[in-house]
Formats: sequence, C-alpha cells, structure tokens
Amino acid sequence: MMLLRWIPVWFLGACLLLCPLLAQESRRVKIAALIADAEVYTAERTALELAVQYVNLNNIIPNTTLECTINTTKELAFFEMVLQACNQSASGVHAIIGPVGSSAVKAVSLVSGAVQIPQIAPVATDPMLANPQTYPFLVRLSATDTVQSRVIADVVDHFGWQQMSILTSSDDYGTHGFIEFERIAGVNGWLIRTVQSFDPTDDPRRIRVRRQLQAIKAAGARIVLLNCLASFGLEVLRQAGDMGLTGVGWAWIVTDGVTGMTSFRKNETVPRHLLGLLGVKPVEDKGELFGDFMKLWSSVDSNRYPGAGVWDIEAYPAKFVDAVLLFAFAYRDLLRAGQSVTGASVQCNKFPSQTWKHGDTMLQYLRKVSEEGISSKILFSEDGTPTQVEFDIVNLQTNGWQRVGSWNDTDGLTIDNSVTSFMGGGQVELMDDYVSDLRNRTLRIVTHRDIPFVMKNMNDSEGNPLHGNDQYSGLCIDLLKWLSDQLGFQYRLYHVADDKFGNKDRTTGRWNGVIGDLVYKKADMAVTDLTITAEREEDVDFTLPYIEAGSTFIMRKKARAEYNIMNFSRPFQPELWALVFITTLAVAIIQSVINKLSPYSGIPMDEDSSGSGDLDEESPYTFAESLWHSFAALIQQGPEFFPRAPSGRITSIFWGMGILIVIATYTANLAAFLTISRLETTIESVEDLAAQNEIVYGVQRDSATQSFFDESNIEPFKTMAAVMRARDSYVESMAEGIRKAKTENYAYISDNVLLDYQANRDCTLRTVGRLFKKSGLASPCRSIALH
Repeated sequence: MMLLRWIPVWFLGACLLLCPLLAQESRRVKIAALIADAEVYTAERTALELAVQYVNLNNIIPNTTLECTINTTKELAFFEMVLQACNQSASGVHAIIGPVGSSAVKAVSLVSGAVQIPQIAPVATDPMLANPQTYPFLVRLSATDTVQSRVIADVVDHFGWQQMSILTSSDDYGTHGFIEFERIAGVNGWLIRTVQSFDPTDDPRRIRVRRQLQAIKAAGARIVLLNCLASFGLEVLRQAGDMGLTGVGWAWIVTDGVTGMTSFRKNETVPRHLLGLLGVKPVEDKGELFGDFMKLWSSVDSNRYPGAGVWDIEAYPAKFVDAVLLFAFAYRDLLRAGQSVTGASVQCNKFPSQTWKHGDTMLQYLRKVSEEGISSKILFSEDGTPTQVEFDIVNLQTNGWQRVGSWNDTDGLTIDNSVTSFMGGGQVELMDDYVSDLRNRTLRIVTHRDIPFVMKNMNDSEGNPLHGNDQYSGLCIDLLKWLSDQLGFQYRLYHVADDKFGNKDRTTGRWNGVIGDLVYKKADMAVTDLTITAEREEDVDFTLPYIEAGSTFIMRKKARAEYNIMNFSRPFQPELWALVFITTLAVAIIQSVINKLSPYSGIPMDEDSSGSGDLDEESPYTFAESLWHSFAALIQQGPEFFPRAPSGRITSIFWGMGILIVIATYTANLAAFLTISRLETTIESVEDLAAQNEIVYGVQRDSATQSFFDESNIEPFKTMAAVMRARDSYVESMAEGIRKAKTENYAYISDNVLLDYQANRDCTLRTVGRLFKKSGLASPCRSIALH
C-alpha cells in the first residue's frame, strides 16, 4: 500500500489504457507449410515467406503476427510428407498449406482429415479431390483438370486438329488430367493415336521415355499433349528433342504443371528444343492486390529470396501467396465475429486419434472468404470449388513465355494466330496434325494362320486360283487393309516358315516363329492373333490390343444316354446273360435225370390211408416239368410239381440260392445304371482338370500359353505344366488340338476367342471353365505386333 502511494496517478491510468493494447499486440497465430524438393520449389518457398511479411506489414489480421513454419521433403516421399504433417499438427498450427501436386496433397489429407486441421492446397487439380466425403478438410485454390481439359479441347478445335497423341506421368495428376479431354475427343470424333505414360522418379534425370516417344512417333500424330510436373516435363522434352520430335511439323501442348512452374528471365536463353511450346497457364496477375504485392516481391534481394527481385511471378508461387492471404482473411473475419481459437496441438500417434476442436470453425471461415488476391479473386462455391477460373494461352519464344490468348468460362477462347509459332518456327497455317512415315513404302509382313483371324484359301468361291495377298482373309487381314489405306503403305504377306507364333529358347536365347522373323528383321511387321507377353515386349513393339482375351480349354461334349426297349438288359454283359440261361437249362436237365434215376420218383404224391399204391405209376415230374421248374424259379415263380427225390430237392435249394444272388446283383446294377449320369464327376474349371488323371490336357508347343504354364509359380498351373511335360501332351498346331479334343479324351487349352469360335461351329465341342490368365495382369491380348 505504501508503494502505491508513490506511483503517479497518470502512470496508473496509462497502464490501464495500454495493457489491453499490449496484450493484443502480443497475439501470434501460426500456420504450417509443406513443400516437396526445396531445390525445385524455391519460388514457392519465397512466395510463402514474402506473403507472410505482406500480411504482417499491411496488418491484415489486426494486432496479430502471422508466423509460418515451412518443412520440405523429397518429391515422391509421400510417407515422409505424412510424418511431417503429423509433426506440424502437434505444433499449435491453425492450417496446413501445400504441398504441390495431387498425389502429395492426397497423402497429407490423410492427416489433415483425421485430426481435422484445414489443409489449403494452392495447386491440386485432380478431379477426384472434389469429393468432400473423402477430403472433408481440403480447401483448393485451383480449378480441377476437368476445366483445363476443356481449355485444351478448345485450343485443339481452334487450330482444326483432329488427331493427337497423349503423354502423361503415371501419378494421379498425370493419369486423371485428361479424362475429360478424352471424353470430349470421343464426342467430337477426334482420333487419339496413342496414350503413353511414364513413371516419375525422385531425380527427373533418371526418367526414361524413349520407348514412349518411339510409340508416339510411330503413331503418326504430330500433335502431342503433355501432362506432368515441370521437373519431369523439361526432361521429357529434352529427350524428345534428341529424337527429333520437337522440330518443324511438331506441336506440343503442355498443361499448368509445366507452365505454372517454369519461367525464363530476360537474359536467360530458352533451349532450342523448347521454342514454340504451346501451353495452358493459370492467370497470376488478375487479382487487385497483384500490383501492391509485386512492390514487395520485386524489391527484395533475389539471392536471399530466389525467384523474386523482378516484376514477374510464376502461376504456382502466386497461388501460394493467395493461400496465405486466404488464411489471413479468414482469421481476420473469425476475430471480427468475436471468435477465439487456439492452435491445434494434437498427436497423430494416439488411439483413438485426437482432433482439433476448432477445426470445423476454421474451415467454415476459410470457405466463406470473398476477397481479392493477387492471381484472382478468392471466392468459393458451395462445394468448395474456386469460382474465379481463367487461363492464359502462352507460347514459349526466345524472350520467354508470351501470352497469345486467354480463356474464361464466360467468353471462351481467344487466340491471336499472328503472334503464335510452333516448334522449329513452324507456321500455324502449314501445321498438319498427322503425318505417316510409311507412305509409298512396301512392307514385308509375316503372318500365321489361325481361324478366324488369319485364313488362307488357294481358290476363291468360284474355284479360280488366288495368288499373293489375295490368298489371305480374316479379321487381322481386314485390319491390315484398313491400316494400309490409312497409312498409305503397300505390303507383301507370307506365312511363317516353322508354323509357330514365337517362343524364346531358354538355352540359346533365340526366338523362333513370328517373333523370330521380327527380331531378326526378316519381316517389318507381323499380322496375326499374337498374344502380348512381357517377354515379347522386350524385343518387339505392339499396337494397342484389339481384342481382350483369357485362356480356357475345350473338350468334347458328353454323349447323351441312348434309351431303347432293351435297356433293361444293360446291367449284365451278354456273356453273363448267356451263362445264366445255360445254367438254367443245365439245372433242368440235371433235375430230369435225377427224377428218372431216383427210386423215390415213382411214389405217388397222395397215398390212401391203407398205404396201398401203384409203384409202377409214371411220375408226373417229366423233363418238361423240370425245365419249367428251373425257369419259374429264375423269375421267382412256383411250379405245379416239385421234385420228390431228396437229391432233386437239394438241387432246387442250391439253384434257388444262386438265383437269389443273381437277382440281387441285377437289381443293384440296374439302380446304379439308371443313376450313373448323375454320379459321374464333371469338369467345370481348370482346377477340376488339374485334379483328375483320366482326361489328358495340353497346349500348343512354343506358344504364349505354354510359356505361361512353364513360368508360373501359382497352383494349379505349375503342377499342370509338369504333367504336360511328363506326358508330352503338347500339340503342334491348333488344328491338331481341336482334332484331339473332338476324337479323344483330351482337353485343349488356348485363348477363349479361338476356342469359342470352334465350339460355336461344332456341336460336339464345348469350352469349359472361367477365364484364367485374364487381361490387365498376366492375361494375353490379341494384337498386331510392329517391329
């Protein structure tokens, strides 16, 4: 109390006024950011740092200091991204920004969705990310690739192109990016000659796309659509330049993955193989804050802030600036509404998982923002999709990317052809979308007869002899004729000498059959029902499959049971029936002989009470009665007279016991015979075929089907391969296999399309079981192989 007396009244009043302000100034709010590959995404990191400075300098969040923790990972280290996001969620953050790329965003969304911390994705365009049930706490600042596909389709339509090839990375961004474009192409009747993809790697210099580029070149389309991130795209284009695919006559169209991350300074030389590149680029300078922010961006030291220091910013870094502004505006609105939230501090490794109690509140304020950014206005529709969508059409020239057109969902596409140039300086009006390298060439083509794909006839329907190519017909030949008309080449057909499709010898490593003729350059092309296998693809190229197939087997149908009036006799063999009747006759003879020789046979059947009788009276048990007795006993009927001699009666007893055994055996066999068809084991699958030993099975020697069995480590195929080798049950041709299946107890294994064709034309054959070795994994596909 004494101390308070010495404190001036004015000092106490000042404290009462300034303490709330000091408390407000001390407020700090924290966000986290995740960027893959700090060496590649240097401009994005700079954008984050300068955006935070811009927010603090302009006091966008009153009396609050914004802080940002930035973590980096490798490009494809998705598990490391998950761990980084888990660490960030425990550090008191209010939101997570990044990373770049749809696959990376999906990985981090596993954490943000589980702990309920909003994730702001500056660049994530996979259409699958639009699902709010799967990604409930994701806020996207970029339109989906569905919109970008429409832009590219409008560009293609503008130049009148109708044939093109597609090359993408095999990640989510690459594979999903052209789904909408392919749909539009189908509606417009455009022809996509080939769709190729490559596997991305941590080091872009390790990407190998030579095989894919060869397929694009062989396809003939000179318009190539490339969808991948810039680090991959620049390497792909470099290799394309080495192969001569970026010169005059070629047009490459790239997506925002390349244009949004690649810039060339005024003093920087644009590589020759990139000149004329056409691209679709999200706008980066349509927001009202662009000029104000660029004052800060252009004034900093470029050594301290890579990518800055000039009045120019790429599209992706601009989206990162808008992500920081989005959070700042949302947090400002939250404070104005009187809300108070503390940063998230949740542990990912707890079970059950912890969640941030303010996550829903923060998410709602983020989605309600309607403010100007630097690239465009920040505004979302009800489903969280950005409403301001606009693209620039850019052309890479010697002085960098030049804007040659624009697109928005209101006015559509506008392009100035007069300032647009293509690869190698090609002119717009002279650009062809398709060029065949096979025009005016005559190709030597090997084939293999296999009905209905390839058939050979020596004479026509009127008996006139056929020569050369006219001898061949079938589905593959029709396709060949169509290709010849489309590509402008001529051809000479010949049948493979050894009548084999092609198999590699495990000892010498040499191919035989059709594949051998291709590998050793006896033929330029093969046209037949050739199965695609990984081993064959190592040495020859294939077209896209035109029929998807699987393997099954064919065997003869079970013969129907024949019914006639004599079926009752079938339980016994004819020899047994003969013995039964011979025995019956023999018993009658024996009984007759015994009756004649026995003294008891002359005793009358009924004697009078006095005991008198005529012993010389003839016995009624004659041979006829003996024969009737024997047959009557056989059918279990009693005769009029019985033997009176003890020996005859004993004979009758044993004959009756024999008849009892015969009748019991006949009855049992008859019942079994009538039900035998229902008790027989049927074969309805390849597993059933492998589990029995009565029916022999086999495949065509040196075929893809044999290779499948020989190389399989899966049961029952491994065991079946061993059985076929032990029995040597292979056939030399399909015709032999069908003949054996029809005439012998044999099951022939081959492709279902061939076997179904045979079964539909022969009522004695049937295909059995579900397909195995189906398409998609190890299943064969029918195709035309190109060397």
